[in-house]
Amino acid sequence: MRKRWLAAIGVLTLSACGRREAVHRTPLALTPLEDLSGGAGGWLGAGIAASLADQLASSARWTPQVAVSRSDAVAAGAAAVFGGYFTTHGDRLRIRAGIEDLASGRRQAISVEGRLSDWRAVLESLARGADPQADPPVTRSLAALRNYAEALFGAGPQVDEAYRRALEADPAFGPAYLRWAERLLGQGDRVGAARVLEQAAPHAARFRPLDRARLSVLVAMARDDPESGVRALRELVRMMPSDAGAQRALGRLELAQGALEEGASRYRRAAELEPNNPLAWNELGYAEAAARNLEAARNALEQYRRLAPQDPNPLDSLGDVHYYLGRFADAERFYREAYQRNPAFLAGATLYKAARARLALGDRTGADKTFEEYVATRRKAGDPLAELRQAQWEYWTADRKAAEARLAQRLPRLDSAEAAAFAATQMAAWRLAASDVASAARYAGQAAAQAQSAATRALARLCVFLAQPMSASGELEARAAQEFPTDARERLAAVAYGALLSRQFSKAAVALTELRRRTDPFAPEPLAVLQAWALLEAGQAEQACSLLGVYGFPPAGPEHPFAFLGFPRVFLLESACLARAGRETEARGRRQLFERLQAPGY
Repeated sequence: MRKRWLAAIGVLTLSACGRREAVHRTPLALTPLEDLSGGAGGWLGAGIAASLADQLASSARWTPQVAVSRSDAVAAGAAAVFGGYFTTHGDRLRIRAGIEDLASGRRQAISVEGRLSDWRAVLESLARGADPQADPPVTRSLAALRNYAEALFGAGPQVDEAYRRALEADPAFGPAYLRWAERLLGQGDRVGAARVLEQAAPHAARFRPLDRARLSVLVAMARDDPESGVRALRELVRMMPSDAGAQRALGRLELAQGALEEGASRYRRAAELEPNNPLAWNELGYAEAAARNLEAARNALEQYRRLAPQDPNPLDSLGDVHYYLGRFADAERFYREAYQRNPAFLAGATLYKAARARLALGDRTGADKTFEEYVATRRKAGDPLAELRQAQWEYWTADRKAAEARLAQRLPRLDSAEAAAFAATQMAAWRLAASDVASAARYAGQAAAQAQSAATRALARLCVFLAQPMSASGELEARAAQEFPTDARERLAAVAYGALLSRQFSKAAVALTELRRRTDPFAPEPLAVLQAWALLEAGQAEQACSLLGVYGFPPAGPEHPFAFLGFPRVFLLESACLARAGRETEARGRRQLFERLQAPGY
């Protein structure tokens, strides 16, 4: 499973190194300091950590990020943790803190004190205890810092309000704009992020140079403009070549654009910069797989495994990269090892992935056995999505009509609105495939009414759009432009799936090509297979066949509602490409595999 360092929101962390080239930068988690006096309120400990994260942004030594607690920092892959306590007495502020190296246990003590009214000087001294070339605090407003800290360490709707208050107190507080925009982008709210970035624009001249560079990156993301994003990130990387987060962000965009070797090389550089960060090697493993470098992917993940020997995630990641590149037996072995290491990891989903790998080998009986073991554990745990998983599996492996009947029967009983909404998108997708537009519209409407997460709301909007009757040949694009005027990815998805379902393959191929350029290359949505299908049907066989040979990453959660369009169809597409190359025996084998896996139904 891919994990990102300290769960950074968006594609760009706020760590940076612009002034000096570093050989290695250490991931440093900054946790709130404990208040032993109670005089300043609990917020100041968080404010100190929040300020230091920005003050150390230019550090050649550290890759800073905030973390709620030491345990969260360890779980997220930090190599060092900043923590401690502070006291206040009248106008005196005393800080006793330190940086603990998690590998060796050694602790670098940092102690400072001064007037609370001169808090900026105190925090500047504190940061320079961690790095003599640290910046002073970015904001001059204590009220801005307080609200910024509440936003960084908070949760729920109050976070946006805290960012708003921070910027009211200091309208030129660059990191607050950037963190807020990243949060909104991470929630899928491009419109909200664009609004925040527009608010930042008049003050950008007063930002630090690196914050202005980051602003350009985020503007491109909010506009869903991958070309501008690549240009902005390349400039950012030029300014701060030893920032691993920027290298990975650029690599992810380059992989999405189809620049596979260039993208993988960015992740290699990031791992070189953070050789003791386990998650840097995990990301590299996935990038090498995306570039079809299996041996390099294995090597990266084995390094991850050495750095985190008790963690089941390296085993799961090894399963993912082997699955992605069609080594299904190896994938199943690694997934099972991950499950044996920790059955609770990913809520047992490594066992589901093992079933997926066994199914891809053509062993439906063995796959069913593993899946039943998995779904039994989810039912026992009270998982509201267990019945959806069962129905999705049956749709693939047994009987499509029976699968729909199961899910339709269970849907009203789901006690989670979000689970019911996601299940309704699946029913809508299946009904669309059966050309039952009326039923699809009903389920899509139910999903739209109940969806809570940004991802499920987007799926519901897609299904609502696809369930609209369309007649004229150009109506699909026109309606998509009208329905999704500000989100290019949603607009392209609407055209792509609409064109596939209506067998307009040339139109689907164009939309899918552009959609993939705007989609995370590690996402489980089967876009490459769907693009290959559309291209083959449109007579562009050479381009189609170049996309095959990879199989996506099995999801830990439920399958994408339209995943059934890609599996097991991928084997039929491969058969066509092998036959085209004159490899008749192999082509026949892939076709037989498809026929063995294709469930009866419509």
